[in-house]
Amino acid sequence: MKINIIAVVIFLISMPIFSQEEAEKKAKTTFTASVDTYYAANFNDVPTTITFPRYQDDAFTLGWISAGILHEAENYGFQANLAFGPKNDDFFKTGFYSEEESVFNHIRDAFGYFNITDKLTVTAGLMQTYYGYELDDVHLNGNYSNGYIYALSSAGFAGAKLDYAFNDNWNLMVGVFNNVYQREQTGSDTNKAFTTNLAYSNNVFSAALTYLNSTEPDGVTLNLFDLVGAVTISEKFTLGYNVHNMFIKGGEPGFDSDIFAAALYPLYTINDKFSIGLRAEILKDEEGYFSLVNDNDLYNVTATLNYYISEHLKISPEIRLDGASEDTFEDVDGNFVSDDSFAIIALTYQF
Repeated sequence: MKINIIAVVIFLISMPIFSQEEAEKKAKTTFTASVDTYYAANFNDVPTTITFPRYQDDAFTLGWISAGILHEAENYGFQANLAFGPKNDDFFKTGFYSEEESVFNHIRDAFGYFNITDKLTVTAGLMQTYYGYELDDVHLNGNYSNGYIYALSSAGFAGAKLDYAFNDNWNLMVGVFNNVYQREQTGSDTNKAFTTNLAYSNNVFSAALTYLNSTEPDGVTLNLFDLVGAVTISEKFTLGYNVHNMFIKGGEPGFDSDIFAAALYPLYTINDKFSIGLRAEILKDEEGYFSLVNDNDLYNVTATLNYYISEHLKISPEIRLDGASEDTFEDVDGNFVSDDSFAIIALTYQF
């Protein structure tokens, strides 16, 4: 009888240990890294583009080297990514963030999340931008170069958000972040950015609508609307879309601006080795916030052939045609022209 009691006690004590071991077995840690480099040649003697990141004419250039870690357990996880290179400097070492060297200049994201229920998740930390069609990791995009909407987007947000999944199709996010100009720290400024995102997706269609309101240290108020999604037309053909409208008020005289941009992203997959990514985009810049030229309309048409040499290595020849209704692009002689066309051949490696 005593032996049976002892056996029951041992079994009960062991249960939490086995449960913990089972939970640990479900945890997964993934390490990722990528590097990209390119050569660009401009057809209009324009030494650099006005988009971000900036592409240099007649130069072999590194994009960035990025490395990250993702740890996923049953109810929680964390993610962190670092980056180094000219593309990273264009994103984070700017007047909007920090022109001085800092560890924050190289942190793309660093956040943790916890699943409160199977429908509700809280996330806190430094997060990548959650709106827009184009991604920071170029190997995930159909085009190598980035468009105007991507250049208008923030480099990321520090704060907290809640995600609620109504079902397999609908998801709602609400968040509060440091204001857009102060990604990592607020200093003496306590203004915040408030945002919400409503997303829908099924097997053939997706759409996500974002609203963002942010008051900046200089008194500027940003109100942003972004609609993004994709339509799967066939097994080989998808059509992505992005509509972006940003209203800027306050700050220095003449700073008020209304910017509208829209883009289509057709992607045709020929086979497991080849795909063709296209982009057609227009941006209306009436007050010259983006192009520094009033009453300006900008456009770009981009065609990219992606060849997957292996599962991890991709080479992407690309032709891009940019234009404007006003003379916008500065050439090597200091003259402003209305056309800026260039070719790129890019190499990306990721694992």
